[in-house]
Amino acid sequence: MNPHIRNVALTLLVISVVIGFPGFQADGRFGSQAVQAGEGDMGLRAGGAHADIKPRRSLPNYNGTLLQAGDPAKLLQAHVIVCTHGETKVAILSLDATFVGRDLVLRIRDELQHRIGIDPGHVMVGATHSHHAPATAASFLAGSLPDPRYVDFLVDRIGDAARRAAAGLEPAVLVTGTLPTPPIGVSRRRLSPAGQVFLFGGRPDPSWPAEHPIDQEMQFVAFENLDGRPIGIIFNFPCHNNVANGDTFSGDMFGRAGQIIRRTLGNQVATVSLAAPSGDVSWVDPYRGKTVRDDWEAGQLIAEPILASYAKGKRHQCEELVMRRTVERMPDRPFEESTFCRDNCRGDSDRPVIRDRYDPEEKAVKARSQTYCTVEIQCIAFGPVAIVTNPAELFSIYGIRIRDASPFDVTIVSSLSNGYCGYVPTPEAFRHRGYETHRTVYTSRLVQDGGDRIERHSVEQLQRAWDAFGSGYEPSN
Repeated sequence: MNPHIRNVALTLLVISVVIGFPGFQADGRFGSQAVQAGEGDMGLRAGGAHADIKPRRSLPNYNGTLLQAGDPAKLLQAHVIVCTHGETKVAILSLDATFVGRDLVLRIRDELQHRIGIDPGHVMVGATHSHHAPATAASFLAGSLPDPRYVDFLVDRIGDAARRAAAGLEPAVLVTGTLPTPPIGVSRRRLSPAGQVFLFGGRPDPSWPAEHPIDQEMQFVAFENLDGRPIGIIFNFPCHNNVANGDTFSGDMFGRAGQIIRRTLGNQVATVSLAAPSGDVSWVDPYRGKTVRDDWEAGQLIAEPILASYAKGKRHQCEELVMRRTVERMPDRPFEESTFCRDNCRGDSDRPVIRDRYDPEEKAVKARSQTYCTVEIQCIAFGPVAIVTNPAELFSIYGIRIRDASPFDVTIVSSLSNGYCGYVPTPEAFRHRGYETHRTVYTSRLVQDGGDRIERHSVEQLQRAWDAFGSGYEPSN
């Protein structure tokens, strides 16, 4: 037996004894927490499903690295939770993918409109940011484009999972939580006295401070039927999801966390994992090295506190389901305001592999006229909890600000959702330069105030959703 799997199983057994998952039963129900039939049936219905999206042949990831099917224990999945309340229907999806391009989002939305009769604008599609998945969006020009056959396979699998989730709709209650993050993520941008950022490859001095604070919280919302059986759980985590190594497909630490949650709650449970803003957060400390041994350990550290909080959490009735969104055609940075990785921020700017990546990007940006990117901000609110999305690798400080400005008790900020617009640093980060600020056609593109615009739109949509609830809830701040 894999020693990491054995350790996870033993740890969860100890947790169940010590903290006592209240009412947990062998069939996956939380009996002592269950809402009696008739008490919680206030209109919210939920169903969940998941699908295997691992290809059966080798395919390159976003960066051109050829990946194999390999270890069957390393899963690549799509998870779907469908919710209805009255006439409102929403679908929330996560895919084990590095990015999800806007064209793929629109295809998935069309597929779900056909399969389950949902308004395409009510479908949310998030990428887990696993780097061990086939390319599903254009990224670096020197990287790989999506394989059309894999995209067809992916859309069909997602559509089938959504169909099964919608067919299993049943009255549901919510369990929500905000928890401290386990010690995995660290700031990877360290500011020198000269005012330039260096990443770990650039060997920053240990006395140099982090450029910005990073998020120290993670959130979840779980859906449970009136008998106490889990239907699905949505969680986010603020760190790059790229712990796994080797050349095999993998959902990485987010996928591992989902596997561990399902081993406790039941394999039928949908585990939608969302990437919180973490464009400047890594699991490799610039000074001490790796913060976790591997993706199994990281997944365990994420899953355990979620399981414990879910088991003991208060069950909430959801009296309303609200969806709000806005779409902006946001301009990209012009060539004159762009840099192309010549600041040695990672100690490798002159290496051929770096120049092979950035020289074509510089040439392409210079040759283009003004370009734009579609940026959708979507807010889905279930009573005291809201999910608000953006298509960026947004810096962590923005997630903190959006959540602090939200009127909801629990706010899940989901980056890399409903499209892809690359790294979105702060205006200060552009002054400090560094890897994430260097212009490319796709992976770092928006105008320098793009993050501020995303923050403003996010807070506006949260407030719009809150206002739609009327006076049914009291704000948390």
